[in-house]
Amino acid sequence: MKKITFKEIQEIEELEKCLILRYEHFNNSQYRIFLNGNKSGIDIDEFDKYSRHWILIDEENEIIGYARIIQKRKNSEIFPLIKQIQRKYSLTNHVNSNKAISFPIMTYQTDKSKSSLESFLNTNTEKEAFELSRFIIKKGSSFRVSKFMVNAGLSIYKNCFQAEIVILACIKSHEKFWRRYGFTNIKEEETYKLDN
Repeated sequence: MKKITFKEIQEIEELEKCLILRYEHFNNSQYRIFLNGNKSGIDIDEFDKYSRHWILIDEENEIIGYARIIQKRKNSEIFPLIKQIQRKYSLTNHVNSNKAISFPIMTYQTDKSKSSLESFLNTNTEKEAFELSRFIIKKGSSFRVSKFMVNAGLSIYKNCFQAEIVILACIKSHEKFWRRYGFTNIKEEETYKLDN
């Protein structure tokens, strides 16, 4: 069995490779909407500066998995790297903005007058919450690999950061996969839409 390593990204080269991997993954799928018309070849958005970025690599140092976990505060270690990559690709969006963003950072739209996500967070304001998004496992990797990555990530946040709530940004077709790990819909009949 091949050795795999799960670690937090701290080097600009690894971060850039993962942002390119994200772009390739979403650009070549039905979930192109996540790129918001971006044609730069790299996926960077305003939430990356608030995130901790994690990778799964094999013995040959090839990235086989990636996820980011968005937190309430800016990640002061990763923000300068995001800015450097943004300059390299001549991106002029609001990644450099110093504007504070309330949590959850993603903009959820729902037909309900008050979303159950908002209600849920308002009743759990004293708890630490994180949002897991941009989860990618390269094709050809086994279920055991994805299970390892999910378990490693959740264990780190539960044990090291005393996280009590992890909110998962999940597309409907992946719902069954995430239910295996104990995730449930915040409210069964509610659908969240991001940028239409």
